[in-house]
Amino acid sequence: MGTLDPFKSVYDDDIAADVAGTFLRLYDEGNAPEKIEKLVRKECKDELADEDSGVFARLGLMEGLRELCLDTAKVEAEIRKLLPKTELDDDLRKEFLKVLNKLSKPKTRPRKRQPIANEAIFDCGDCVALKFPDKTWGAALVLGRDDDQLLNLIIPLKYKKAELPTQAVFEKRDFIGKESKSSDNFPHAWYSAQEFVPYLKKVFLLGYIELAEDDHYAPNNYGNWQNLWDYTSNWSDKKKYKRLGNVHTKISLVGFGTAYEKAFPRDKK
Repeated sequence: MGTLDPFKSVYDDDIAADVAGTFLRLYDEGNAPEKIEKLVRKECKDELADEDSGVFARLGLMEGLRELCLDTAKVEAEIRKLLPKTELDDDLRKEFLKVLNKLSKPKTRPRKRQPIANEAIFDCGDCVALKFPDKTWGAALVLGRDDDQLLNLIIPLKYKKAELPTQAVFEKRDFIGKESKSSDNFPHAWYSAQEFVPYLKKVFLLGYIELAEDDHYAPNNYGNWQNLWDYTSNWSDKKKYKRLGNVHTKISLVGFGTAYEKAFPRDKK
């Protein structure tokens, strides 16, 4: 079981994140909300039955129910019954309870169904501009593509100006955190196509540059799309960056496509 330290959310544990992802995927695929819990319990029965990971699997199930404003009381009761028997160190147990208590507070609006992606969004070498609320622009270069897990490796650049970045900005490869390329402590991360939709109007595909062999490497970070904006707007050569999100371990730099329109065919009229 892979659990990040500190444990602050469902998505800081591999099994909890997988179960929550399964729940939301079934919802996005069109299943009726009230039938999804039964489907998840069947699909994730081994994780739910495991002595050590069972509480984390149920935490992921609880996250899915909460996202759709469904009743979480039954699952929460199961977790609280199993938790005393689960082997966790004291710090992790306290962190787990904090996350559980957060999930026990219901949401007021259910999550909307998301279109299903079947490819990564961008191609290797794509040059993207990031639109900021203050009408300035940031820049990021796409260095990796994994169609198996629908991910892109995207690296933010040291650029924030009123003008759109030119091709020279991307060719310079002045990456934020490039000094720490050998470690995981920088904002170089893999981003999920399935989570891209809310950022569609904030990202502009400007063009493409040829990548060199030196451009290809495999950081283990999984990032939230908002990280791109956060790091680009606040970058500093003196800042120490923390590792982002969950660890992505399956890397395959393969394939070329046509970005958003191809990744989300259900959106096409």
